[in-house]
Amino acid sequence: MGGIDFEPIFIAVFVLVILAAVYSPLWLPFVFLFQAFERLLAKWGLFSPFRSILKLARVFPGLTHTEDGLVGPFRGHQLHMDSRSLEVIFNPPLPYGFELKPFDKHEQRYFECAKTGDRAFDATFLLRLGDPNALAWFDADTRRRLVSLRHLSATEGRLCYLTPHNFWTWGRARLRARGWAWRQAQLPIQASCSSVIQWVVALLSETAVGWQDDPGMDGRLRAAIIGEHVSLVQERLAALWCDLADAGTPGDWSWPEPADSAPFALRFLHIRGLADADRPAHYRAVIGACPASLRTAFLRDVARFEAATQIEILHEGLGLRPGTETALAGLTALGNDAVRALLVELADEVLSEKGAAMRDFAFDLLVALRDLGPHPDTEALFLKAVRRYKMMDFCLDSLDMIGSPAVIAELVPLRSVFNLDAQEKLDRVILSLQLRHGLLVGGGGGGLSLVVPEQGVGDLTLSEDQQGALTRIHRDRKVDES
Repeated sequence: MGGIDFEPIFIAVFVLVILAAVYSPLWLPFVFLFQAFERLLAKWGLFSPFRSILKLARVFPGLTHTEDGLVGPFRGHQLHMDSRSLEVIFNPPLPYGFELKPFDKHEQRYFECAKTGDRAFDATFLLRLGDPNALAWFDADTRRRLVSLRHLSATEGRLCYLTPHNFWTWGRARLRARGWAWRQAQLPIQASCSSVIQWVVALLSETAVGWQDDPGMDGRLRAAIIGEHVSLVQERLAALWCDLADAGTPGDWSWPEPADSAPFALRFLHIRGLADADRPAHYRAVIGACPASLRTAFLRDVARFEAATQIEILHEGLGLRPGTETALAGLTALGNDAVRALLVELADEVLSEKGAAMRDFAFDLLVALRDLGPHPDTEALFLKAVRRYKMMDFCLDSLDMIGSPAVIAELVPLRSVFNLDAQEKLDRVILSLQLRHGLLVGGGGGGLSLVVPEQGVGDLTLSEDQQGALTRIHRDRKVDES
């Protein structure tokens, strides 16, 4: 059996099966029969390129033939092959733990996987990072080789190529192996089984050598960032660079000045190495393009300046995507009176503008003001915005969270301008505010809404259009005027 090449037999059977399927009216039974045939061949190991131990011994004469397969050193690593897998064992293992396995939509629910940002790689594998620094080992060339192999698993201690399990994966492996042999300008290989083995071993060896090479963490990350072609992956690698540099990891963490058209990640890494006096101007120039992946590192750098300088830098990012999210996150964290005054003034201007973009910007500003907590200016702004139809629900919910007793008197007259559904929500918010501020006696009946002492001690809530009318809350939570 070791000297038989099963590829022509498989191809003939596969073609006959497809032809029979095309001309057969019984599609469903045929599909079940075809899948059963695949499982039977997989169980016998006929899809495996490693089934012939004698052929493997001829391709790799330096390996020792044992009961478990072929074992021995190969290109500086320990290699183990049997009829179902080919494994490269690292000695010593990599410094940072991770686990890589083929993608499985069912297992994804229970596997805490990390996304690299490369769609092709993330759709092919499930990756778990035991240490965030392990992301540096998955540069563009490594991901390309792993996606080409597809059927493999890996940890910090080994790389294992798994045998194909159906006609599709079996045929794809042979096509890719022949393409690799052609690109390598090799002579035609007699046995396609050997072609697949040589292709697998070559890619695994390149990956293992790249992982075992030790240029230092700064050198590995620098090469990965420069050679990266997926912007999201580059940004995440740059964020890892910033974390390691800020943690005092040994190495050269300076970055040369990139071209003006360079991605944000490269420009940001260069700015971090400038003198403190020059950095604020550069941060103001690039904050509008700061992506979410680098937001934490960017705000960590900005927080090292004085509060006034921070506000100047973050103000430049407002109104720009994706800089608005970064700027508002930094301003909310700063959270002083100057920040609130800036956001209130800007939100008041934006609310008077029309258009979907301005509405989205106004939402962002109002969310930031809500997160800053209760304040009379914030309440006044929400009371102004609540009259806008598309902001009504959001503003009522926000006033329910941060509103003071004085807000109740401003909300009652709005019942006359709201429709029935909005009136019910308004009544719920008023009742919630009364309960939260202890303005209801006995759980609801007979309660009076009072204003804060600064606006008039002893005053009752008045309706501007009907002076002297009191709000009466019934147990069915309906608001009437009497």
